[in-house]
Amino acid sequence: MTCWNGPASTFELRLLKPLPTYALEQLRLRFMFALVSPADQTKAARVAFQMAFETEIKAVLIKMVSLPASVPESVVCERRHFVDIDRDMHAQRFLVGPALDELETTPNMPSPYMDLLRRYASTDYPRYRMCALAAALCLATFLSS
Repeated sequence: MTCWNGPASTFELRLLKPLPTYALEQLRLRFMFALVSPADQTKAARVAFQMAFETEIKAVLIKMVSLPASVPESVVCERRHFVDIDRDMHAQRFLVGPALDELETTPNMPSPYMDLLRRYASTDYPRYRMCALAAALCLATFLSS
């Protein structure tokens, strides 16, 4: 097994740039920090991109964001477990609702996709919650360009 060390895809480089609204940007900053240990923003962007496609939400994302074949195949050795990320993000849960509200008001964001994201973001399962946040940030990144 070889650990991924770059380079980042074009979309991952976009994930590293600030989002235009406050709650989405604050969520992006905190989420990216929680994904890998030690903190490395480029690797965090790869993990966020991978996580966004790891649940059924990928059926929504694939319509808007293309996933290079190299992304799911790569292994980010510094990636943290879903439960650990969820535990860290628990203190940031106050940002999730406002961030999803901001995403919902983004032009071209389909409302059925928002319903799915909100359901996943509020589930009891850490993997689904964290993948929903990753998907929301990927959609926000895609729609903000």
